[in-house]
Amino acid sequence: MSSKNMANNRKVLISNLPQDTTSNEIIQELFESQNFKYSNINFDGSSAIVTLANINEAKRAAKLINGQLFKGTRIFVSEAPPPQTLTPSSSGSPLVLVGNLSFDFTEGQFKDLMSPHGEIKNVFLVRGKISKKSKGYGFVEYKHKESANKAKEHFIKTDAKFVDGRIIRVQTVSPSLTVGEAKHSRTLFVDKLPKLFEDEEQLTNVFSSTGTVTFCKVARTKQGQPRGYALIDYSTVLEAERAQEQLDGTQIDDTNIRISFCTPGKTAQEIFGKFDDPNHRQLGGGLGRGQASVRPGMVGPRGPRIPNLMSGNGSPVMGGLGGRPGLPQP
Repeated sequence: MSSKNMANNRKVLISNLPQDTTSNEIIQELFESQNFKYSNINFDGSSAIVTLANINEAKRAAKLINGQLFKGTRIFVSEAPPPQTLTPSSSGSPLVLVGNLSFDFTEGQFKDLMSPHGEIKNVFLVRGKISKKSKGYGFVEYKHKESANKAKEHFIKTDAKFVDGRIIRVQTVSPSLTVGEAKHSRTLFVDKLPKLFEDEEQLTNVFSSTGTVTFCKVARTKQGQPRGYALIDYSTVLEAERAQEQLDGTQIDDTNIRISFCTPGKTAQEIFGKFDDPNHRQLGGGLGRGQASVRPGMVGPRGPRIPNLMSGNGSPVMGGLGGRPGLPQP
């Protein structure tokens, strides 16, 4: 393992910090009070990356501090992902990620949809490890990178991006995103929340019934009003799949919520932690199963979009929803 990777494995990402938080408070109340050995903190006002003395300390911090109340707010802590996961490179790639596809879409239909833009070497839909059902997104590898760019540009057009009533999200991505676990997301898009719903603790409790929730946040407008959807991270891909399978349609305050998969590339914690105003950036990708009836650039096929963080409508970004529409770009 390179020295760079070893250093990154010692880091934890802390998000959902109160606005009036200081670096000293983070260190003193969260780390020194529990005898953690650390060497550095990088704090941007809403999230922080803390470098611990070693990998074991980082894992211990992620386990013990995650979910704690800090200054009256529940914070989320996880091992910081490697830099290449945070900003996957797609420069010159012949590979595209397509989100917001119908769950009933077949590989044959998928290939027919994308083949007009160039010769295809490989095409596949990402399916659940448990259910084996489509997650509402897939990858297409073209023979030439020009074909990938052509496909992306084609689906930006208003008349072309609608397929089966869904707004298709297309973005070029790095081939590394298709390897092993990387092609699966542990982030869920939850929409159809009750009007003005904003109780993140209640939502966390509901989703904790199927696994360990490492992050939960309701999206808000600039004025602080809830937008009717939330993003939730689980500690593992299987936990996210179990939640989507078991909790989709769950009733919260007399309203049946809807759950979709986000496309891979970024977790909700990275999205909300990295940007000052994530609700105005595109998530990219889209959800797997639902239709989007939101302004251009929302998140997943199932519900409204989030800011430009993942993959999205116009110029998609990595980390969007699998089956729902993408988010608008900043």
